[in-house]
Amino acid sequence: MESVISDDGIRNINLSLEEDKVAPEAKNSISTLMLVDDDSVNRIVLKGMLTKYGYNVLVADDGHKAVEMSKKYQPDLILMDVMMPVMDGYEAAELIKKDSPDTYTPIMFLTAITDEDALAKCVESGGDDFLSKPYSPVILKAKIEALLRMKELYREKQVQYEVLSFREEEAASDLDIAERILSKITKSEAFDVTNINYYLSPMEQLNGDIIIVSHKPDGGQLYMLGDFTGHGLGAAIGGLVVFDVFKTMAAKGFSVAQIISEINRKLREVLPTGRFLAAGFVELDAEHTIASVWNGGLPDIYFKNSQTGITHNYPSLHLPLGVVESHELDLMTETIRLAHGDQFILYSDGLIEGENKSGDFFGSERLEECIASENSSKNIFPSIMSKIVEFCQGQPQRDDLSILEIYCDPTKTSLKEDKIVTKSLLPASSWSLDFCVKEDVIKQAEIIPSLVQMVVDIQGLHYYQKSLYLIMTELFSNALEHGLLDLDSSLKVTPDGFEQYYKARKNAIDGLSAGSITFNLKHSPCTEGGKLSLRITHDGDGFDVESAQALMDIGSEETVDLHGRGIKLVKSLTERLEYEDFGKTVEVDYIWKEE
Repeated sequence: MESVISDDGIRNINLSLEEDKVAPEAKNSISTLMLVDDDSVNRIVLKGMLTKYGYNVLVADDGHKAVEMSKKYQPDLILMDVMMPVMDGYEAAELIKKDSPDTYTPIMFLTAITDEDALAKCVESGGDDFLSKPYSPVILKAKIEALLRMKELYREKQVQYEVLSFREEEAASDLDIAERILSKITKSEAFDVTNINYYLSPMEQLNGDIIIVSHKPDGGQLYMLGDFTGHGLGAAIGGLVVFDVFKTMAAKGFSVAQIISEINRKLREVLPTGRFLAAGFVELDAEHTIASVWNGGLPDIYFKNSQTGITHNYPSLHLPLGVVESHELDLMTETIRLAHGDQFILYSDGLIEGENKSGDFFGSERLEECIASENSSKNIFPSIMSKIVEFCQGQPQRDDLSILEIYCDPTKTSLKEDKIVTKSLLPASSWSLDFCVKEDVIKQAEIIPSLVQMVVDIQGLHYYQKSLYLIMTELFSNALEHGLLDLDSSLKVTPDGFEQYYKARKNAIDGLSAGSITFNLKHSPCTEGGKLSLRITHDGDGFDVESAQALMDIGSEETVDLHGRGIKLVKSLTERLEYEDFGKTVEVDYIWKEE
C-alpha cells in the first residue's frame, strides 16, 4: 500500500469517514472528482480532504471500475493511482480518453514512483499532470484547480467551435442559395446568343467577375465583362446592381455611353470606399458593321481582323467604374468598322496572372501568341483555354478568372430560342404628345429610349417596340446630325472615316450653342389596330432632301453605302414618309395591327 500521509496536517482528517461509491446527486456549479485508488485508507483520507474543499467525490478501487464509472457519471476530473489490481492506472487512463474523444476529462496521476520513464508513461497514457507521494494538500488543490480551469476553457472552446460550425454551415447554405439566385438572374438570357464563347471561374464560391450580353431594340448587341475589387458575396451583390442597370437600359435602347454613366452612378451610391469595377464594353450594330469599344480598368481588349489577321489592342483609357462621379468620367468610345468574322477578346486580370508551380505568371505575351498564332477563328478560344490549363498545372486560382470571345456574325446573334414577347396591347385610343428638346438636353441626355418607352407604355405596344425604336432613332439622328450639326455621312464610307465621323459628331454636340428639335406624336384608332403619326422638326439649316429621297427610292436588293440604309429601313416600316421645308420637317405614319 502506498502511503499518502504527509507532515502537512493530513493526520487531522477524520479517518472514520465512510466510503461512498454511489454517485452524488446532480450538482450545479460544484465540480465532481473521481478518486481511483486500491488503498482504502488513501481513498478515505483523500475523499475527506476533497469534500472539505467543496468537491463532489466519486471513488473506485481499481482501473476497470474507474472506466465504467467514467462512462456513467462523466466526472470533471480524475485522480488516478498507478499501481492497482485488475487494471492499472495507465490502461485505465488510455481507455477513458479513448471512450470520450470529444470530451476533455483531465487525469492527474497520484504516485510514489519517481522514475522518469514511469512518470513520462503517465503523460503518454493520457495523463494531464502527476503529483508524487507524499504530496502537499496545497499543491494538490492548486493542481486540481488548474486542471479544472483547463477543462472549463476546453468546454468554452467546444461551445465556440459548435457555434462556429453551425454558423459556417448556415453561411455555406446561404452562399449556396445566393449562388443559385445570382446564377438564375445573371444567366437567364445573358448567354443565349451563339456568337460568343465565354469562361467564368470564381476563386471562391461566388464570382467577383461578371459577363453580360444584351440585345438592343434595333437588333444590336451590348457586351460587358467586369471585374470587381474583392471576391465573394460583396462583389457578387455589386454584380446584381450592374446587371439590373445594364439589362434594363439596353432593352430600352440606350447607348453604351449612357449605360456606363448610369452603372457608374449606381456603384458610387452602393459601393464602399475603395471598391470599384474594372469593366470593358463592346457594342455591335445589328449588321455587325460598326463596333464601339470602351475600356475602363481591364487589361487590353484584343480585336482580331479576320481579313488581315492583324490583332489590335484597346488598352484601358478610362477609370474603373465607381471611382469618380459620372460627370468626371470620360464616356467617349472608340469606333471600329467591322467585317464578317472579326473577333473581340475581353478578359479579367485573373487570366494573365494565373501562376504555375514556379510562381511565373501566364502573362499577356502568351495570350497574344495564342490569338496571333491561330489562323482559324474557331480555334482561338479553345487555344487560350488549353494553354492556360497547361500552364497553371493544377495550381489554385489566386483571383476570379473570366474570358469573353465575341465573333462578329449577324447571322448568329439571334437568341438560341425565339423569345416569346408577351403582347399587352391596349384598345386603340386617341391621344397626342408634343414636346421640344433644346441644346442643353441634347448634350446631356438620350431622348429616343425614353420617348419610345413612353409610347410603348401608353398604348401597350411592347410587341412593336423594336420597329418604333428604329424609326424614331433614325429620324432623330438625321434631324440632329444633318439638320443641327451639318455632318457629312459620306465620311462613313471608309474605315478611317467612321472614327472621324463620330469624333466630329461628339465635338459638334459639345459645341452646340443653340438649336432645338420638336416632336409631335398623334395616335388614333384605325382598321385592325392603330396609327401613330410622328412629326419631327428642327430649327437648323436643313439638308438635301432630294439625296435623301433618292436613297429611299433605291430597291432593297441593290447595294447601298452604309450611310444611307437607315432612311430606306424607315420607309420599309412605315406607311408614309415625307420631308418638308428642306429637310427641316419629316413626317411618318406607322400602322400597328392587333394580330
